[in-house]
Amino acid sequence: MQWDGINDAVQVADVGLGFESILQSMIVFNNQIFMYMNYSTDDATVGNELYAYNPHSRYFFAN
Repeated sequence: MQWDGINDAVQVADVGLGFESILQSMIVFNNQIFMYMNYSTDDATVGNELYAYNPHSRYFFAN
Protein backbone atom coordinates (compact mmCIF):
# COMPACT_ATOMS: atom_id res chain seq x y z
CA MET A 1 0.00 0.00 0.00
CA GLN A 2 1.36 3.40 -0.91
CA TRP A 3 1.08 6.44 1.34
CA ASP A 4 -1.78 8.71 0.32
CA GLY A 5 -0.22 11.80 1.90
CA ILE A 6 -2.93 11.92 4.57
CA ASN A 7 -3.10 8.75 6.68
CA ASP A 8 0.01 8.45 8.91
CA ALA A 9 -0.80 4.79 9.64
CA VAL A 10 0.35 3.81 6.14
CA GLN A 11 3.12 6.36 5.73
CA VAL A 12 6.30 5.03 4.12
CA ALA A 13 9.18 4.67 6.58
CA ASP A 14 11.52 7.62 6.13
CA VAL A 15 14.88 8.46 7.61
CA GLY A 16 15.02 11.91 6.02
CA LEU A 17 13.27 15.14 6.85
CA GLY A 18 10.08 14.25 5.00
CA PHE A 19 10.55 16.74 2.17
CA GLU A 20 10.16 15.25 -1.28
CA SER A 21 12.51 16.29 -4.05
CA ILE A 22 11.42 16.18 -7.68
CA LEU A 23 14.57 15.55 -9.67
CA GLN A 24 13.42 15.61 -13.29
CA SER A 25 10.75 17.22 -15.38
CA MET A 26 7.33 15.75 -14.85
CA ILE A 27 5.61 14.01 -17.76
CA VAL A 28 1.98 13.01 -18.26
CA PHE A 29 1.12 9.55 -19.59
CA ASN A 30 -2.12 7.53 -19.33
CA ASN A 31 -3.79 10.13 -17.08
CA GLN A 32 -0.93 9.96 -14.56
CA ILE A 33 1.98 12.26 -13.77
CA PHE A 34 5.40 10.54 -13.65
CA MET A 35 8.48 11.94 -11.87
CA TYR A 36 11.66 10.86 -10.10
CA MET A 37 11.68 11.88 -6.45
CA ASN A 38 12.60 10.83 -2.95
CA TYR A 39 11.68 11.63 0.64
CA SER A 40 15.19 12.10 1.97
CA THR A 41 17.99 14.62 1.69
CA ASP A 42 20.49 11.71 1.69
CA ASP A 43 20.46 10.72 -2.01
CA ALA A 44 23.62 8.63 -1.70
CA THR A 45 22.04 6.28 0.85
CA VAL A 46 18.34 6.34 0.01
CA GLY A 47 18.41 6.93 -3.74
CA ASN A 48 15.60 8.06 -6.00
CA GLU A 49 12.51 6.25 -7.23
CA LEU A 50 10.17 6.67 -10.16
CA TYR A 51 6.72 7.68 -8.90
CA ALA A 52 3.39 7.97 -10.64
CA TYR A 53 0.76 10.34 -9.30
CA ASN A 54 -2.89 9.74 -10.13
CA PRO A 55 -4.77 13.06 -9.82
CA HIS A 56 -8.14 11.29 -9.71
CA SER A 57 -7.33 9.08 -6.71
CA ARG A 58 -4.74 11.51 -5.23
CA TYR A 59 -2.25 8.67 -4.61
CA PHE A 60 1.46 8.33 -5.34
CA PHE A 61 2.69 4.92 -6.50
CA ALA A 62 6.32 3.80 -6.66
CA ASN A 63 7.03 2.10 -9.97
